[in-house]
Amino acid sequence: MIDQFDPILRARLERLARAVPVRSEIAVNPVVTVRSRLRISAGLGALSTAALILVLVLAMASLGGGSDRGEAVASTSDGMFRLTIRTPVDHYGLQQPIEVVATLEYIGEDPSIEVWSHPGVPGFGVEEVDGTRRVDPGYRLSCVAYPFLRGQPIAYPFAKSGGWESDGPDAQFMIDYFNETGGRPDPVLRLPAGRWRIFAVADFSEDECGGSAHELEAVITVVVDAQQPTAATSTASPSPATPTPVATTPSASPTVMPITTLPPPDLALPYPDGCAAYGLSKRRCAYIVGWARQQAGIGADEPVTIQLLGDPDCPSTDVAPCHVARTTVFIVRVRLITPIGDSSDHPVFCGLHGDASLLCTEQPRIYLRSPMDAYHDIPCAGEAPDFPCATPIPSIEPAAAAAAVPLDVASIDIPIDHAGSYSVPVGQAVLPNGILSEATFALTDVAPSDVLVSTAMFLAVTSLDGGPPFDNLYNRGWHKGTERVQVTLTFTVEWFEPGAVLHVTGVRVR
Repeated sequence: MIDQFDPILRARLERLARAVPVRSEIAVNPVVTVRSRLRISAGLGALSTAALILVLVLAMASLGGGSDRGEAVASTSDGMFRLTIRTPVDHYGLQQPIEVVATLEYIGEDPSIEVWSHPGVPGFGVEEVDGTRRVDPGYRLSCVAYPFLRGQPIAYPFAKSGGWESDGPDAQFMIDYFNETGGRPDPVLRLPAGRWRIFAVADFSEDECGGSAHELEAVITVVVDAQQPTAATSTASPSPATPTPVATTPSASPTVMPITTLPPPDLALPYPDGCAAYGLSKRRCAYIVGWARQQAGIGADEPVTIQLLGDPDCPSTDVAPCHVARTTVFIVRVRLITPIGDSSDHPVFCGLHGDASLLCTEQPRIYLRSPMDAYHDIPCAGEAPDFPCATPIPSIEPAAAAAAVPLDVASIDIPIDHAGSYSVPVGQAVLPNGILSEATFALTDVAPSDVLVSTAMFLAVTSLDGGPPFDNLYNRGWHKGTERVQVTLTFTVEWFEPGAVLHVTGVRVR
C-alpha cells in the first residue's frame, strides 16, 4: 500500500457499532461499524443466521436529471464546524440519478485545526419519510486525522455504505439500493417513489479520537415521482452551488472514483489499451506505470512488458475481502515483465491524502501547510516519564507589540518554469517576543490542471536573529524584545505545462 498517503491508519480506536432499526443488536466485522441514530451499542460476536453486507463506494457517474423544482439544502453548525448537504432539485423522476454533495467547514477562531475520526467522514444515509426503509452509514474502526483551514469548506460527494440482514424485512430494498454488478455496487443514488430524507453525519474528536467530541447531522428531503421523467424533465440539472472544495478526506478519498465494474482480477490487459477499463485517463495511467517502474527499479527507457490487472486480494466477487477489511481503495495493479521473464506486481491503493497524488485522482490538490499546524500543541505529562506539562508562555509585552511589523501580501504569482524544488521569498516580518501569532495563505486554485506539486506548499518562517525553529511555541519559548523573520514559500513541482502559474493570495505573518 502507499503508506505516504495513509500515514496514520494504524489507529487506536475501536468504535462501537450502532443498531439498525430492525433489531437492538447486530454484530459486525471488528473493523467496521454500522451507524444508526438509535445509538445502541453492538456486540462483536459472529452472526449465526444473518448475513451482513457492507459496501463502501464513492458516488460518481454523470450528474443529471431533475425537474425545474428548487434546490434542497440544509445546514447545521455547532459553532466550530458547519455541515451542509444539498441537491440541485428536490423532485426527481423514478430511477433518475439523485445528485448529493455535502460540505464540511471549520468556522472556529483558529486559522486551522486538526480533528480525528474514522475514515469516511461524513457518512451518508437515506430514510423513507412515511415508511420503514432506512440505510445508515457504515464506518471502519480506524482513527485518522482530518486537517481543516478556517473558512475553506471541503466537499464530499454522496457515498453508499451500510449493512443489512439477508432475512430482514427490507432486505430486497437494500439489495436494490446497492444494485451490485460483478460484486461492486452501483455508485449512483436512485430511490423508489416516495418522500425520502437524505442525511449526512459527521462525528469527530479534538485531541485525537476520544477527545472533545463534535457530532453534526444535516438532512434534506426529496420527492421521487412514481413515473419516469419525460424528455422535457430529464435534461441535465444545474450544478449544485457548493463552495469550492479545498480538501478531501477519505474513507477513501472523495476524489478517488472507482468505476462501477472492473475486469476479473487476474485478467491481464495490455498497457495502454487497458487503462480505460480501470477508469484511468492516458495521463494518469502513464503516471501510474512510471511509478511502478520506479518501484521496480526499471528505467523509463528499459524494455518491459506492461500489463494491468485487478485487485490482488479479491479473487472472487465476494464483497467482504474487498470492502470491509481495508481503509484504502484499490485503483489498479501494474505487472512488469522483463525480457528475461522476471515479473513483479505493483498494486496502487489510495487512502488518506490520496487526493494529493496523481496516483489516486485525475486532478490532485495541493495541501497548504504552515508552522501554525502544530505550533500550539502543548507538550504534557504522559508523553514521557516525569515529563510535566509545558509552562504557560508569558503575555506579549506592550512595547514589543508596538515595535512588531506584520507581513501582509495580497497576492503573489509564481511562474512554474522547471521541475524540482522551489523556494520563493515572500518578505520579512518582526515578531513581538519571538511569538508567532499567525501564518496563513491561500491558493486561488488548489487543484490546478497544468502543474503537479508533489509536496505540500509550506509557508516557512525562519529567524533572522539566530532563533530556534518555529516548530512549537512551548519548545521555542518567549524572549524579550522583537525578532526578525524571513517568510518563504517552499514546494516541489513534479510536472508542469509551459506557462503554468500558481496564484498565491492572502499571505499574512505576524
